Amino acid sequence: CGANLPMQHTIGDEFTWAREGMADELHRKDGLQISEVTTDPDSSAGQTTDSLYKDSLLQKETVHFIDTQNLSET
Repeated sequence: CGANLPMQHTIGDEFTWAREGMADELHRKDGLQISEVTTDPDSSAGQTTDSLYKDSLLQKETVHFIDTQNLSET
């Protein structure tokens, strides 16, 4: 298992882990930019790119898509 979360970290906090993961990738010097994100309809992870844009970590706002397959099963 490649788990790397501390014991006190809340694994269900999708916004936090998505923001941390995206921010880590954006801080690399390879010029990665996120332009689109697809999430489950009930996920807070989609708000992550808005937060990153407001904090000037993204150069432009992203397009947020909803996973319609998951939507039809909920």
